[in-house]
Amino acid sequence: MKKTYRFLGVVAAMMVAVNGHASEQQTLDCNAIHQETKIEEISTRGAGLYLLLQDIIVAQLSVEHEQVVMEAGFKEDLGADSLDMYEICITCEETFGICIDYNYIPFFYTVADLYDYILKRLNI
Repeated sequence: MKKTYRFLGVVAAMMVAVNGHASEQQTLDCNAIHQETKIEEISTRGAGLYLLLQDIIVAQLSVEHEQVVMEAGFKEDLGADSLDMYEICITCEETFGICIDYNYIPFFYTVADLYDYILKRLNI
């Protein structure tokens, strides 16, 4: 329960940042995020989202934060199975207030794939 409140607090702070003003340089499209995987180079809006997504994946898969990078494959690098992916997606839905079409779950090969999907659902 304590983690849920922490997530909600971070999400609320992130929503304030999302609704604020951002320069064009801070707003990166999904293709640029695939090419640049360093957290410092992700947009201000996306950085908070990435950190939340990283926490969700770490908690679900019991892996280290350092393992959860954009190019990490869920199955190959992080050891996720289909049930893990569904649970990650359910937690993302609750955390980010979005609906994930479960038909897309098999196509989330990397962390970047899920990250991009969430960005699109949030219209960032």
